[in-house]
Amino acid sequence: MRIRRATQADIPALKTVEESAAKAFETVETGGYNFDRTISPELLLKLIIRGTLWVAVDDKDVPV
Repeated sequence: MRIRRATQADIPALKTVEESAAKAFETVETGGYNFDRTISPELLLKLIIRGTLWVAVDDKDVPV
């Protein structure tokens, strides 16, 4: 696994990553935080353009 800056091509995979992570918190008290929402593609794109969004990727360069 490695870390790299996110690209626009990563946006669809990031929703899947977020949804998977949210499942890990289903039984944890989160103080009312709603894990049913993911970050919008528009916000992800803004972060990518700014160069502030990083992703962990597998050996096939797919976000995990």
